[in-house]
Amino acid sequence: MENIRIVNHARDYLINLHSGVDPITDNKTDDLTICSVRVNRCFEFTAELLSRVAANLPDCEYDGVLHIPCTPNLKNEALIISRASDYMSLLGKGVDPVSGKQVEKTSPANDKKLRLCFMYVSDLMKKIKLEKAPFSVSEDVLDQFKYSDEPITPEEFTERINALVDTAYFMKLQSSDVINYLVRIQMIDKINASSGNVYYSASKLGSHLGVIDSKEKIGEVLFDRHMQDFIIKNITSIRPAAMRSSRTS
Repeated sequence: MENIRIVNHARDYLINLHSGVDPITDNKTDDLTICSVRVNRCFEFTAELLSRVAANLPDCEYDGVLHIPCTPNLKNEALIISRASDYMSLLGKGVDPVSGKQVEKTSPANDKKLRLCFMYVSDLMKKIKLEKAPFSVSEDVLDQFKYSDEPITPEEFTERINALVDTAYFMKLQSSDVINYLVRIQMIDKINASSGNVYYSASKLGSHLGVIDSKEKIGEVLFDRHMQDFIIKNITSIRPAAMRSSRTS
């Protein structure tokens, strides 16, 4: 199990190195290895990645893997992580990852504590598996939502929402997420039948605001134009199941 304190400590080391500061002595350095552009970018990227790891611990770790949300719109992120891990591994072995030469003995990068940090970070990065980020959509994007003047099913409603989301990076909003939200705020009644089936029906409040009982399928509901607008305006209150679980699909 990864220790958040150690992860944050390693991140702080890398932040200092990215700023050109030796984290052991707190002195500024112009060391060629630490200050080379490619290594410096690696420090910056890896520090941000460790921040994500710490923010998601301990729930993100299971089966020996760290399941971390990917960075939206960052292509080939897994490859970048792999290369950064290789850089960290080489630094941990006292090798300049850019030149392939041994790091000078007087270089801050050759400090025993830093080399242990680099090896720790390299090993941690190899445990990372990127997952799609939780469902999210901005107000500007929601302005493009295509309302239906006719009542629509929860499935069709979420399809229209997900059409606005880059599902290559973000999880989809599920119709069950919307239903559960409306049950929670008492706009839909959930009925557990003795047969084991679950049925849904518009509550008195829900009926007033646009939830309609389906005439074609018993136990299902529809959303009229007003309810569609209500859900859109309260979309940030809906907590997708994937966000409530430590495991994501």
